[in-house]
Amino acid sequence: RARAGALVTGVGTVIADDPRLTARLPQEEIDEGGLAAPVRVVLDSRGRTPAGAAVLNDAAAPTWLLQGEDVPDRHGGARVEHIAVPCDDGRVGLEAALALLARRGINEVQVESGPTLAGALLRAGLVDEVLLYVAPLLLGERGRPLFGGITPETMAGRIGLETVETRQVGTDLRLLLRPRGA
Repeated sequence: RARAGALVTGVGTVIADDPRLTARLPQEEIDEGGLAAPVRVVLDSRGRTPAGAAVLNDAAAPTWLLQGEDVPDRHGGARVEHIAVPCDDGRVGLEAALALLARRGINEVQVESGPTLAGALLRAGLVDEVLLYVAPLLLGERGRPLFGGITPETMAGRIGLETVETRQVGTDLRLLLRPRGA
């Protein structure tokens, strides 16, 4: 996490999980490694981020709320910035959001989100790598998908991934994948 310029999530994840989105390293390790705490970015087209959300109330890193252009600033604080971005079909425009981050000097982002944002990014061709941890557990048919909105009807419609690296981490398997053609 500390190597990314920004940690990006959607408001659905903030509401469901209340993540802090921090580097998870002691500050001295960040300083010694020449790293900076990544900016936390929440995509929230309608201003639904709760006032008590951890990303708004923890001074570990600045938080940018990327919101629709007509959403009023509801959250104050020196470390919280409201940024209006164009929306596509009622959601923060993903290309506009990434372009804004690039203009602000952030060219590497790590997305930690639920299936809605993850699927939207993958469908839009905006994913360079997928870092996936697989635990030796099975969920039933009501388990949540990793990537929402991806429902190919045929093998020709599937999204292919290339395995770049695999590694055992405890009992989990860590996979580094790239979309084919990326």
